[in-house]
Amino acid sequence: MKRIKEIISILFLLLILSSCAQNSEFSSEEWKSKNDRYEMSEDLVERFLSEKPSWDEVVELLGYDGLGDPEGKTLMIFWLRSNDLIFGLDSDWLEIKFENGHVKESVIYNVD
Repeated sequence: MKRIKEIISILFLLLILSSCAQNSEFSSEEWKSKNDRYEMSEDLVERFLSEKPSWDEVVELLGYDGLGDPEGKTLMIFWLRSNDLIFGLDSDWLEIKFENGHVKESVIYNVD
C-alpha cells in the first residue's frame, strides 16, 4: 500500500511539472500585441526550423520591432520577457538569423 501511494505521488508531481512547462501555440495577433511572447516562442522556433520562411514572411507573422539588420535582412531580434521584477535587466530574447533570404536559425536566449 505504501508503494502505491509513492507511485501516485510521483505521477501527480510529474503531471504538475508537465503542465507548468507547457508552451502556447503561436498566434500572430497575440505576438504583435506583445502578449505572452515567451510562451509562444518555442512553438515559433520549431515552426521556423521546419518551414524556413523568408524575411518578408517573418515580418508578416511577427511585425518588426526594429532590432536586427533590416538593411541586409540577416538578423531579427525580439524581446520576449523580463525575468527580473525590480530592474528588468534579466531578459529573454528571440534571435532569428537569415541566410539567402530565409530563416537559417532561430534561438531563444537569456541576457543577464
